[in-house]
Amino acid sequence: MPVNGLRAIEKEGKIFFISSNGRFVLSGQIIDVWQRKPLDTFEQIREAALKLDVRAYGVEPDDLNTITIGAGPKEVIMFTDPLCSICHSVLDEAKDLMEEYTFKLILVPALGNRSNQLIRSLFCSDTSNEEKRDLYLRKDIASVNNEGTCDSKRHDQTLTFAQMMGVNGVPLIINPMGTVIRGRPPVLKPFLEGSE
Repeated sequence: MPVNGLRAIEKEGKIFFISSNGRFVLSGQIIDVWQRKPLDTFEQIREAALKLDVRAYGVEPDDLNTITIGAGPKEVIMFTDPLCSICHSVLDEAKDLMEEYTFKLILVPALGNRSNQLIRSLFCSDTSNEEKRDLYLRKDIASVNNEGTCDSKRHDQTLTFAQMMGVNGVPLIINPMGTVIRGRPPVLKPFLEGSE
């Protein structure tokens, strides 16, 4: 069916789903296949739409194209692209929060082929997480010397997972409570604390 998105509305105690153009109205039960559970209430639907738990889908962030920054007890996941200037401005703001938060940066080539080449080169190199982190923060991934080829399984898994999660732009940030924001939050810390 020609449906690009659905909106849920509640009327007289029943939940209906309306296509983004208003043409179709669906009624009945919706099931979140990823979480393996029916969404019976409006609150459950809202939670499924606004929150993501990466590990609930059997994915460990460190098994993807991931760079870890910070050492705090609270985890933040951020889908990012090495050529994304907005992503780098978010990280500039995050530098003061590294003792409170650990940022798992999942690198995806959202900005095209050059990004894809840079990410592949970085994760095919023999550099440590610390070296990758420093190169990323300095915006210097292009200096990685990677002469050979490598197994692209990690890279391919990252692309598949990002597509499955609906990552169609960067930054996409998941705070410690699982709330998702697409794009740059107006102020990072309130979003991370769940107060925005």
